[in-house]
Amino acid sequence: IVMTDQGEYEIRGTALIYARAPTATDDARIGAFQGCAWMDTSANTMYFCRSATAGAATWIGPIS
Repeated sequence: IVMTDQGEYEIRGTALIYARAPTATDDARIGAFQGCAWMDTSANTMYFCRSATAGAATWIGPIS
């Protein structure tokens, strides 16, 4: 569940799965959005997107 720019809530069900941790360039251009999950299969950890701003994405994690 994420809050939209209009202050409403939406249910989104995207998980990005890669064999690496996310970087600042893993952003809206690849389908990331605020609140989405990223699974790093090489380290068996998860991250959550704080901001998907193009070229400046921020991620919370790792969470094991």
